[in-house]
Amino acid sequence: MEITMSEHQEVTAKVGWKGRKTISLMRVALRQRSLQRSVGAYLLTLVVSIGASSAAYPSQAVQQMVAMCAGGALMAAAVWAIVATVRLQTALGRNVVLACIMSIGMLIPIVNILFLASHDGRATKLLKKHGVRVGLLGVPRDELHKLVQGACRKCGYDVRTITGPVCPECGTPLPAAPAAVAPAA
Repeated sequence: MEITMSEHQEVTAKVGWKGRKTISLMRVALRQRSLQRSVGAYLLTLVVSIGASSAAYPSQAVQQMVAMCAGGALMAAAVWAIVATVRLQTALGRNVVLACIMSIGMLIPIVNILFLASHDGRATKLLKKHGVRVGLLGVPRDELHKLVQGACRKCGYDVRTITGPVCPECGTPLPAAPAAVAPAA
């Protein structure tokens, strides 16, 4: 039985100054995937708009219509990238207002690449530190189970009720349960 997203507790990490803020690693992984997909969409629309601008058209009106559509798609992809960056920043524990202010810098062409690389790198470093494989398009779906408490780190099987030392699905040794603390008398 695999744990569904509605009944799990997410693995968290302490970040920020002296580890005062707790963030969800699942949220970071999903926001990073969204950011990387938005960058891919932006690059794809950029290539399509360049190709569309250099093509021959039967009339000036058709050429203008294609240019407007390509420009609109490029603008939508850019807005998606900015929103995805703000969402990743907040998932990483940054203040929402500060994240929004910093996103204004994404309107500057070279600065946006630096911001994207910085935030994506920060998310990647945090996820890898917690044993999650991060690929070109973020954390693969089959790795997300590592970010769920009570799931086997190898196969994702729900081991919250297992009393044995190994996962019954794949045989992976399970971490020892913390000892119960006796109440002080």
